[in-house]
Amino acid sequence: MARRWISAVVAAVAALGLQASPGLANDSTKMLHKMVGTWKGNGHLAYTQEWTFNFKCEIEGKPGIIDRQVDLMGRCWSGPIWSSMGAALRYNPRTKSYVGKFRDGTSTFVIDIAGKRSGQSMALDLSQGHQRGALDMTFQDQDSLVLSVAIVDPRTKARRKVVDLNLERQPTRLSRLD
Repeated sequence: MARRWISAVVAAVAALGLQASPGLANDSTKMLHKMVGTWKGNGHLAYTQEWTFNFKCEIEGKPGIIDRQVDLMGRCWSGPIWSSMGAALRYNPRTKSYVGKFRDGTSTFVIDIAGKRSGQSMALDLSQGHQRGALDMTFQDQDSLVLSVAIVDPRTKARRKVVDLNLERQPTRLSRLD
């Protein structure tokens, strides 16, 4: 069960990796382009009062083969428990929304991601079969992101926050050589 929730945390983080090709000009893709690079951070998962833990994540995003797409690789861990992940995400200018798929390291845990942006924030819906979640993220500045993930009751739409995560951009090796 712990591995599955680590996978869910990684899925939430995967949604962060949305980015676009540098040549794209609209505000949605400019905002996403800020995500280029390596991000690391600390988080807290509180599934129940008894079942909570702190975790760490690191994600590397690279432009995808398809225009306005990013391919992500990363992992999250808490002590000896960890999960790798991969995702392909893209911006759809026709619908003015973000869509994508997340897969854990075994490719058996798949989550659909869809949502929109407002200012420096994004609201993304997470779904797997009848299970629902929500990811809210906000750029605090160019190098800092704050995220929260909630489980959403499919009947009532009530939300229960389960994850808080803060990510910081890591300096690139090249920038340290300048």
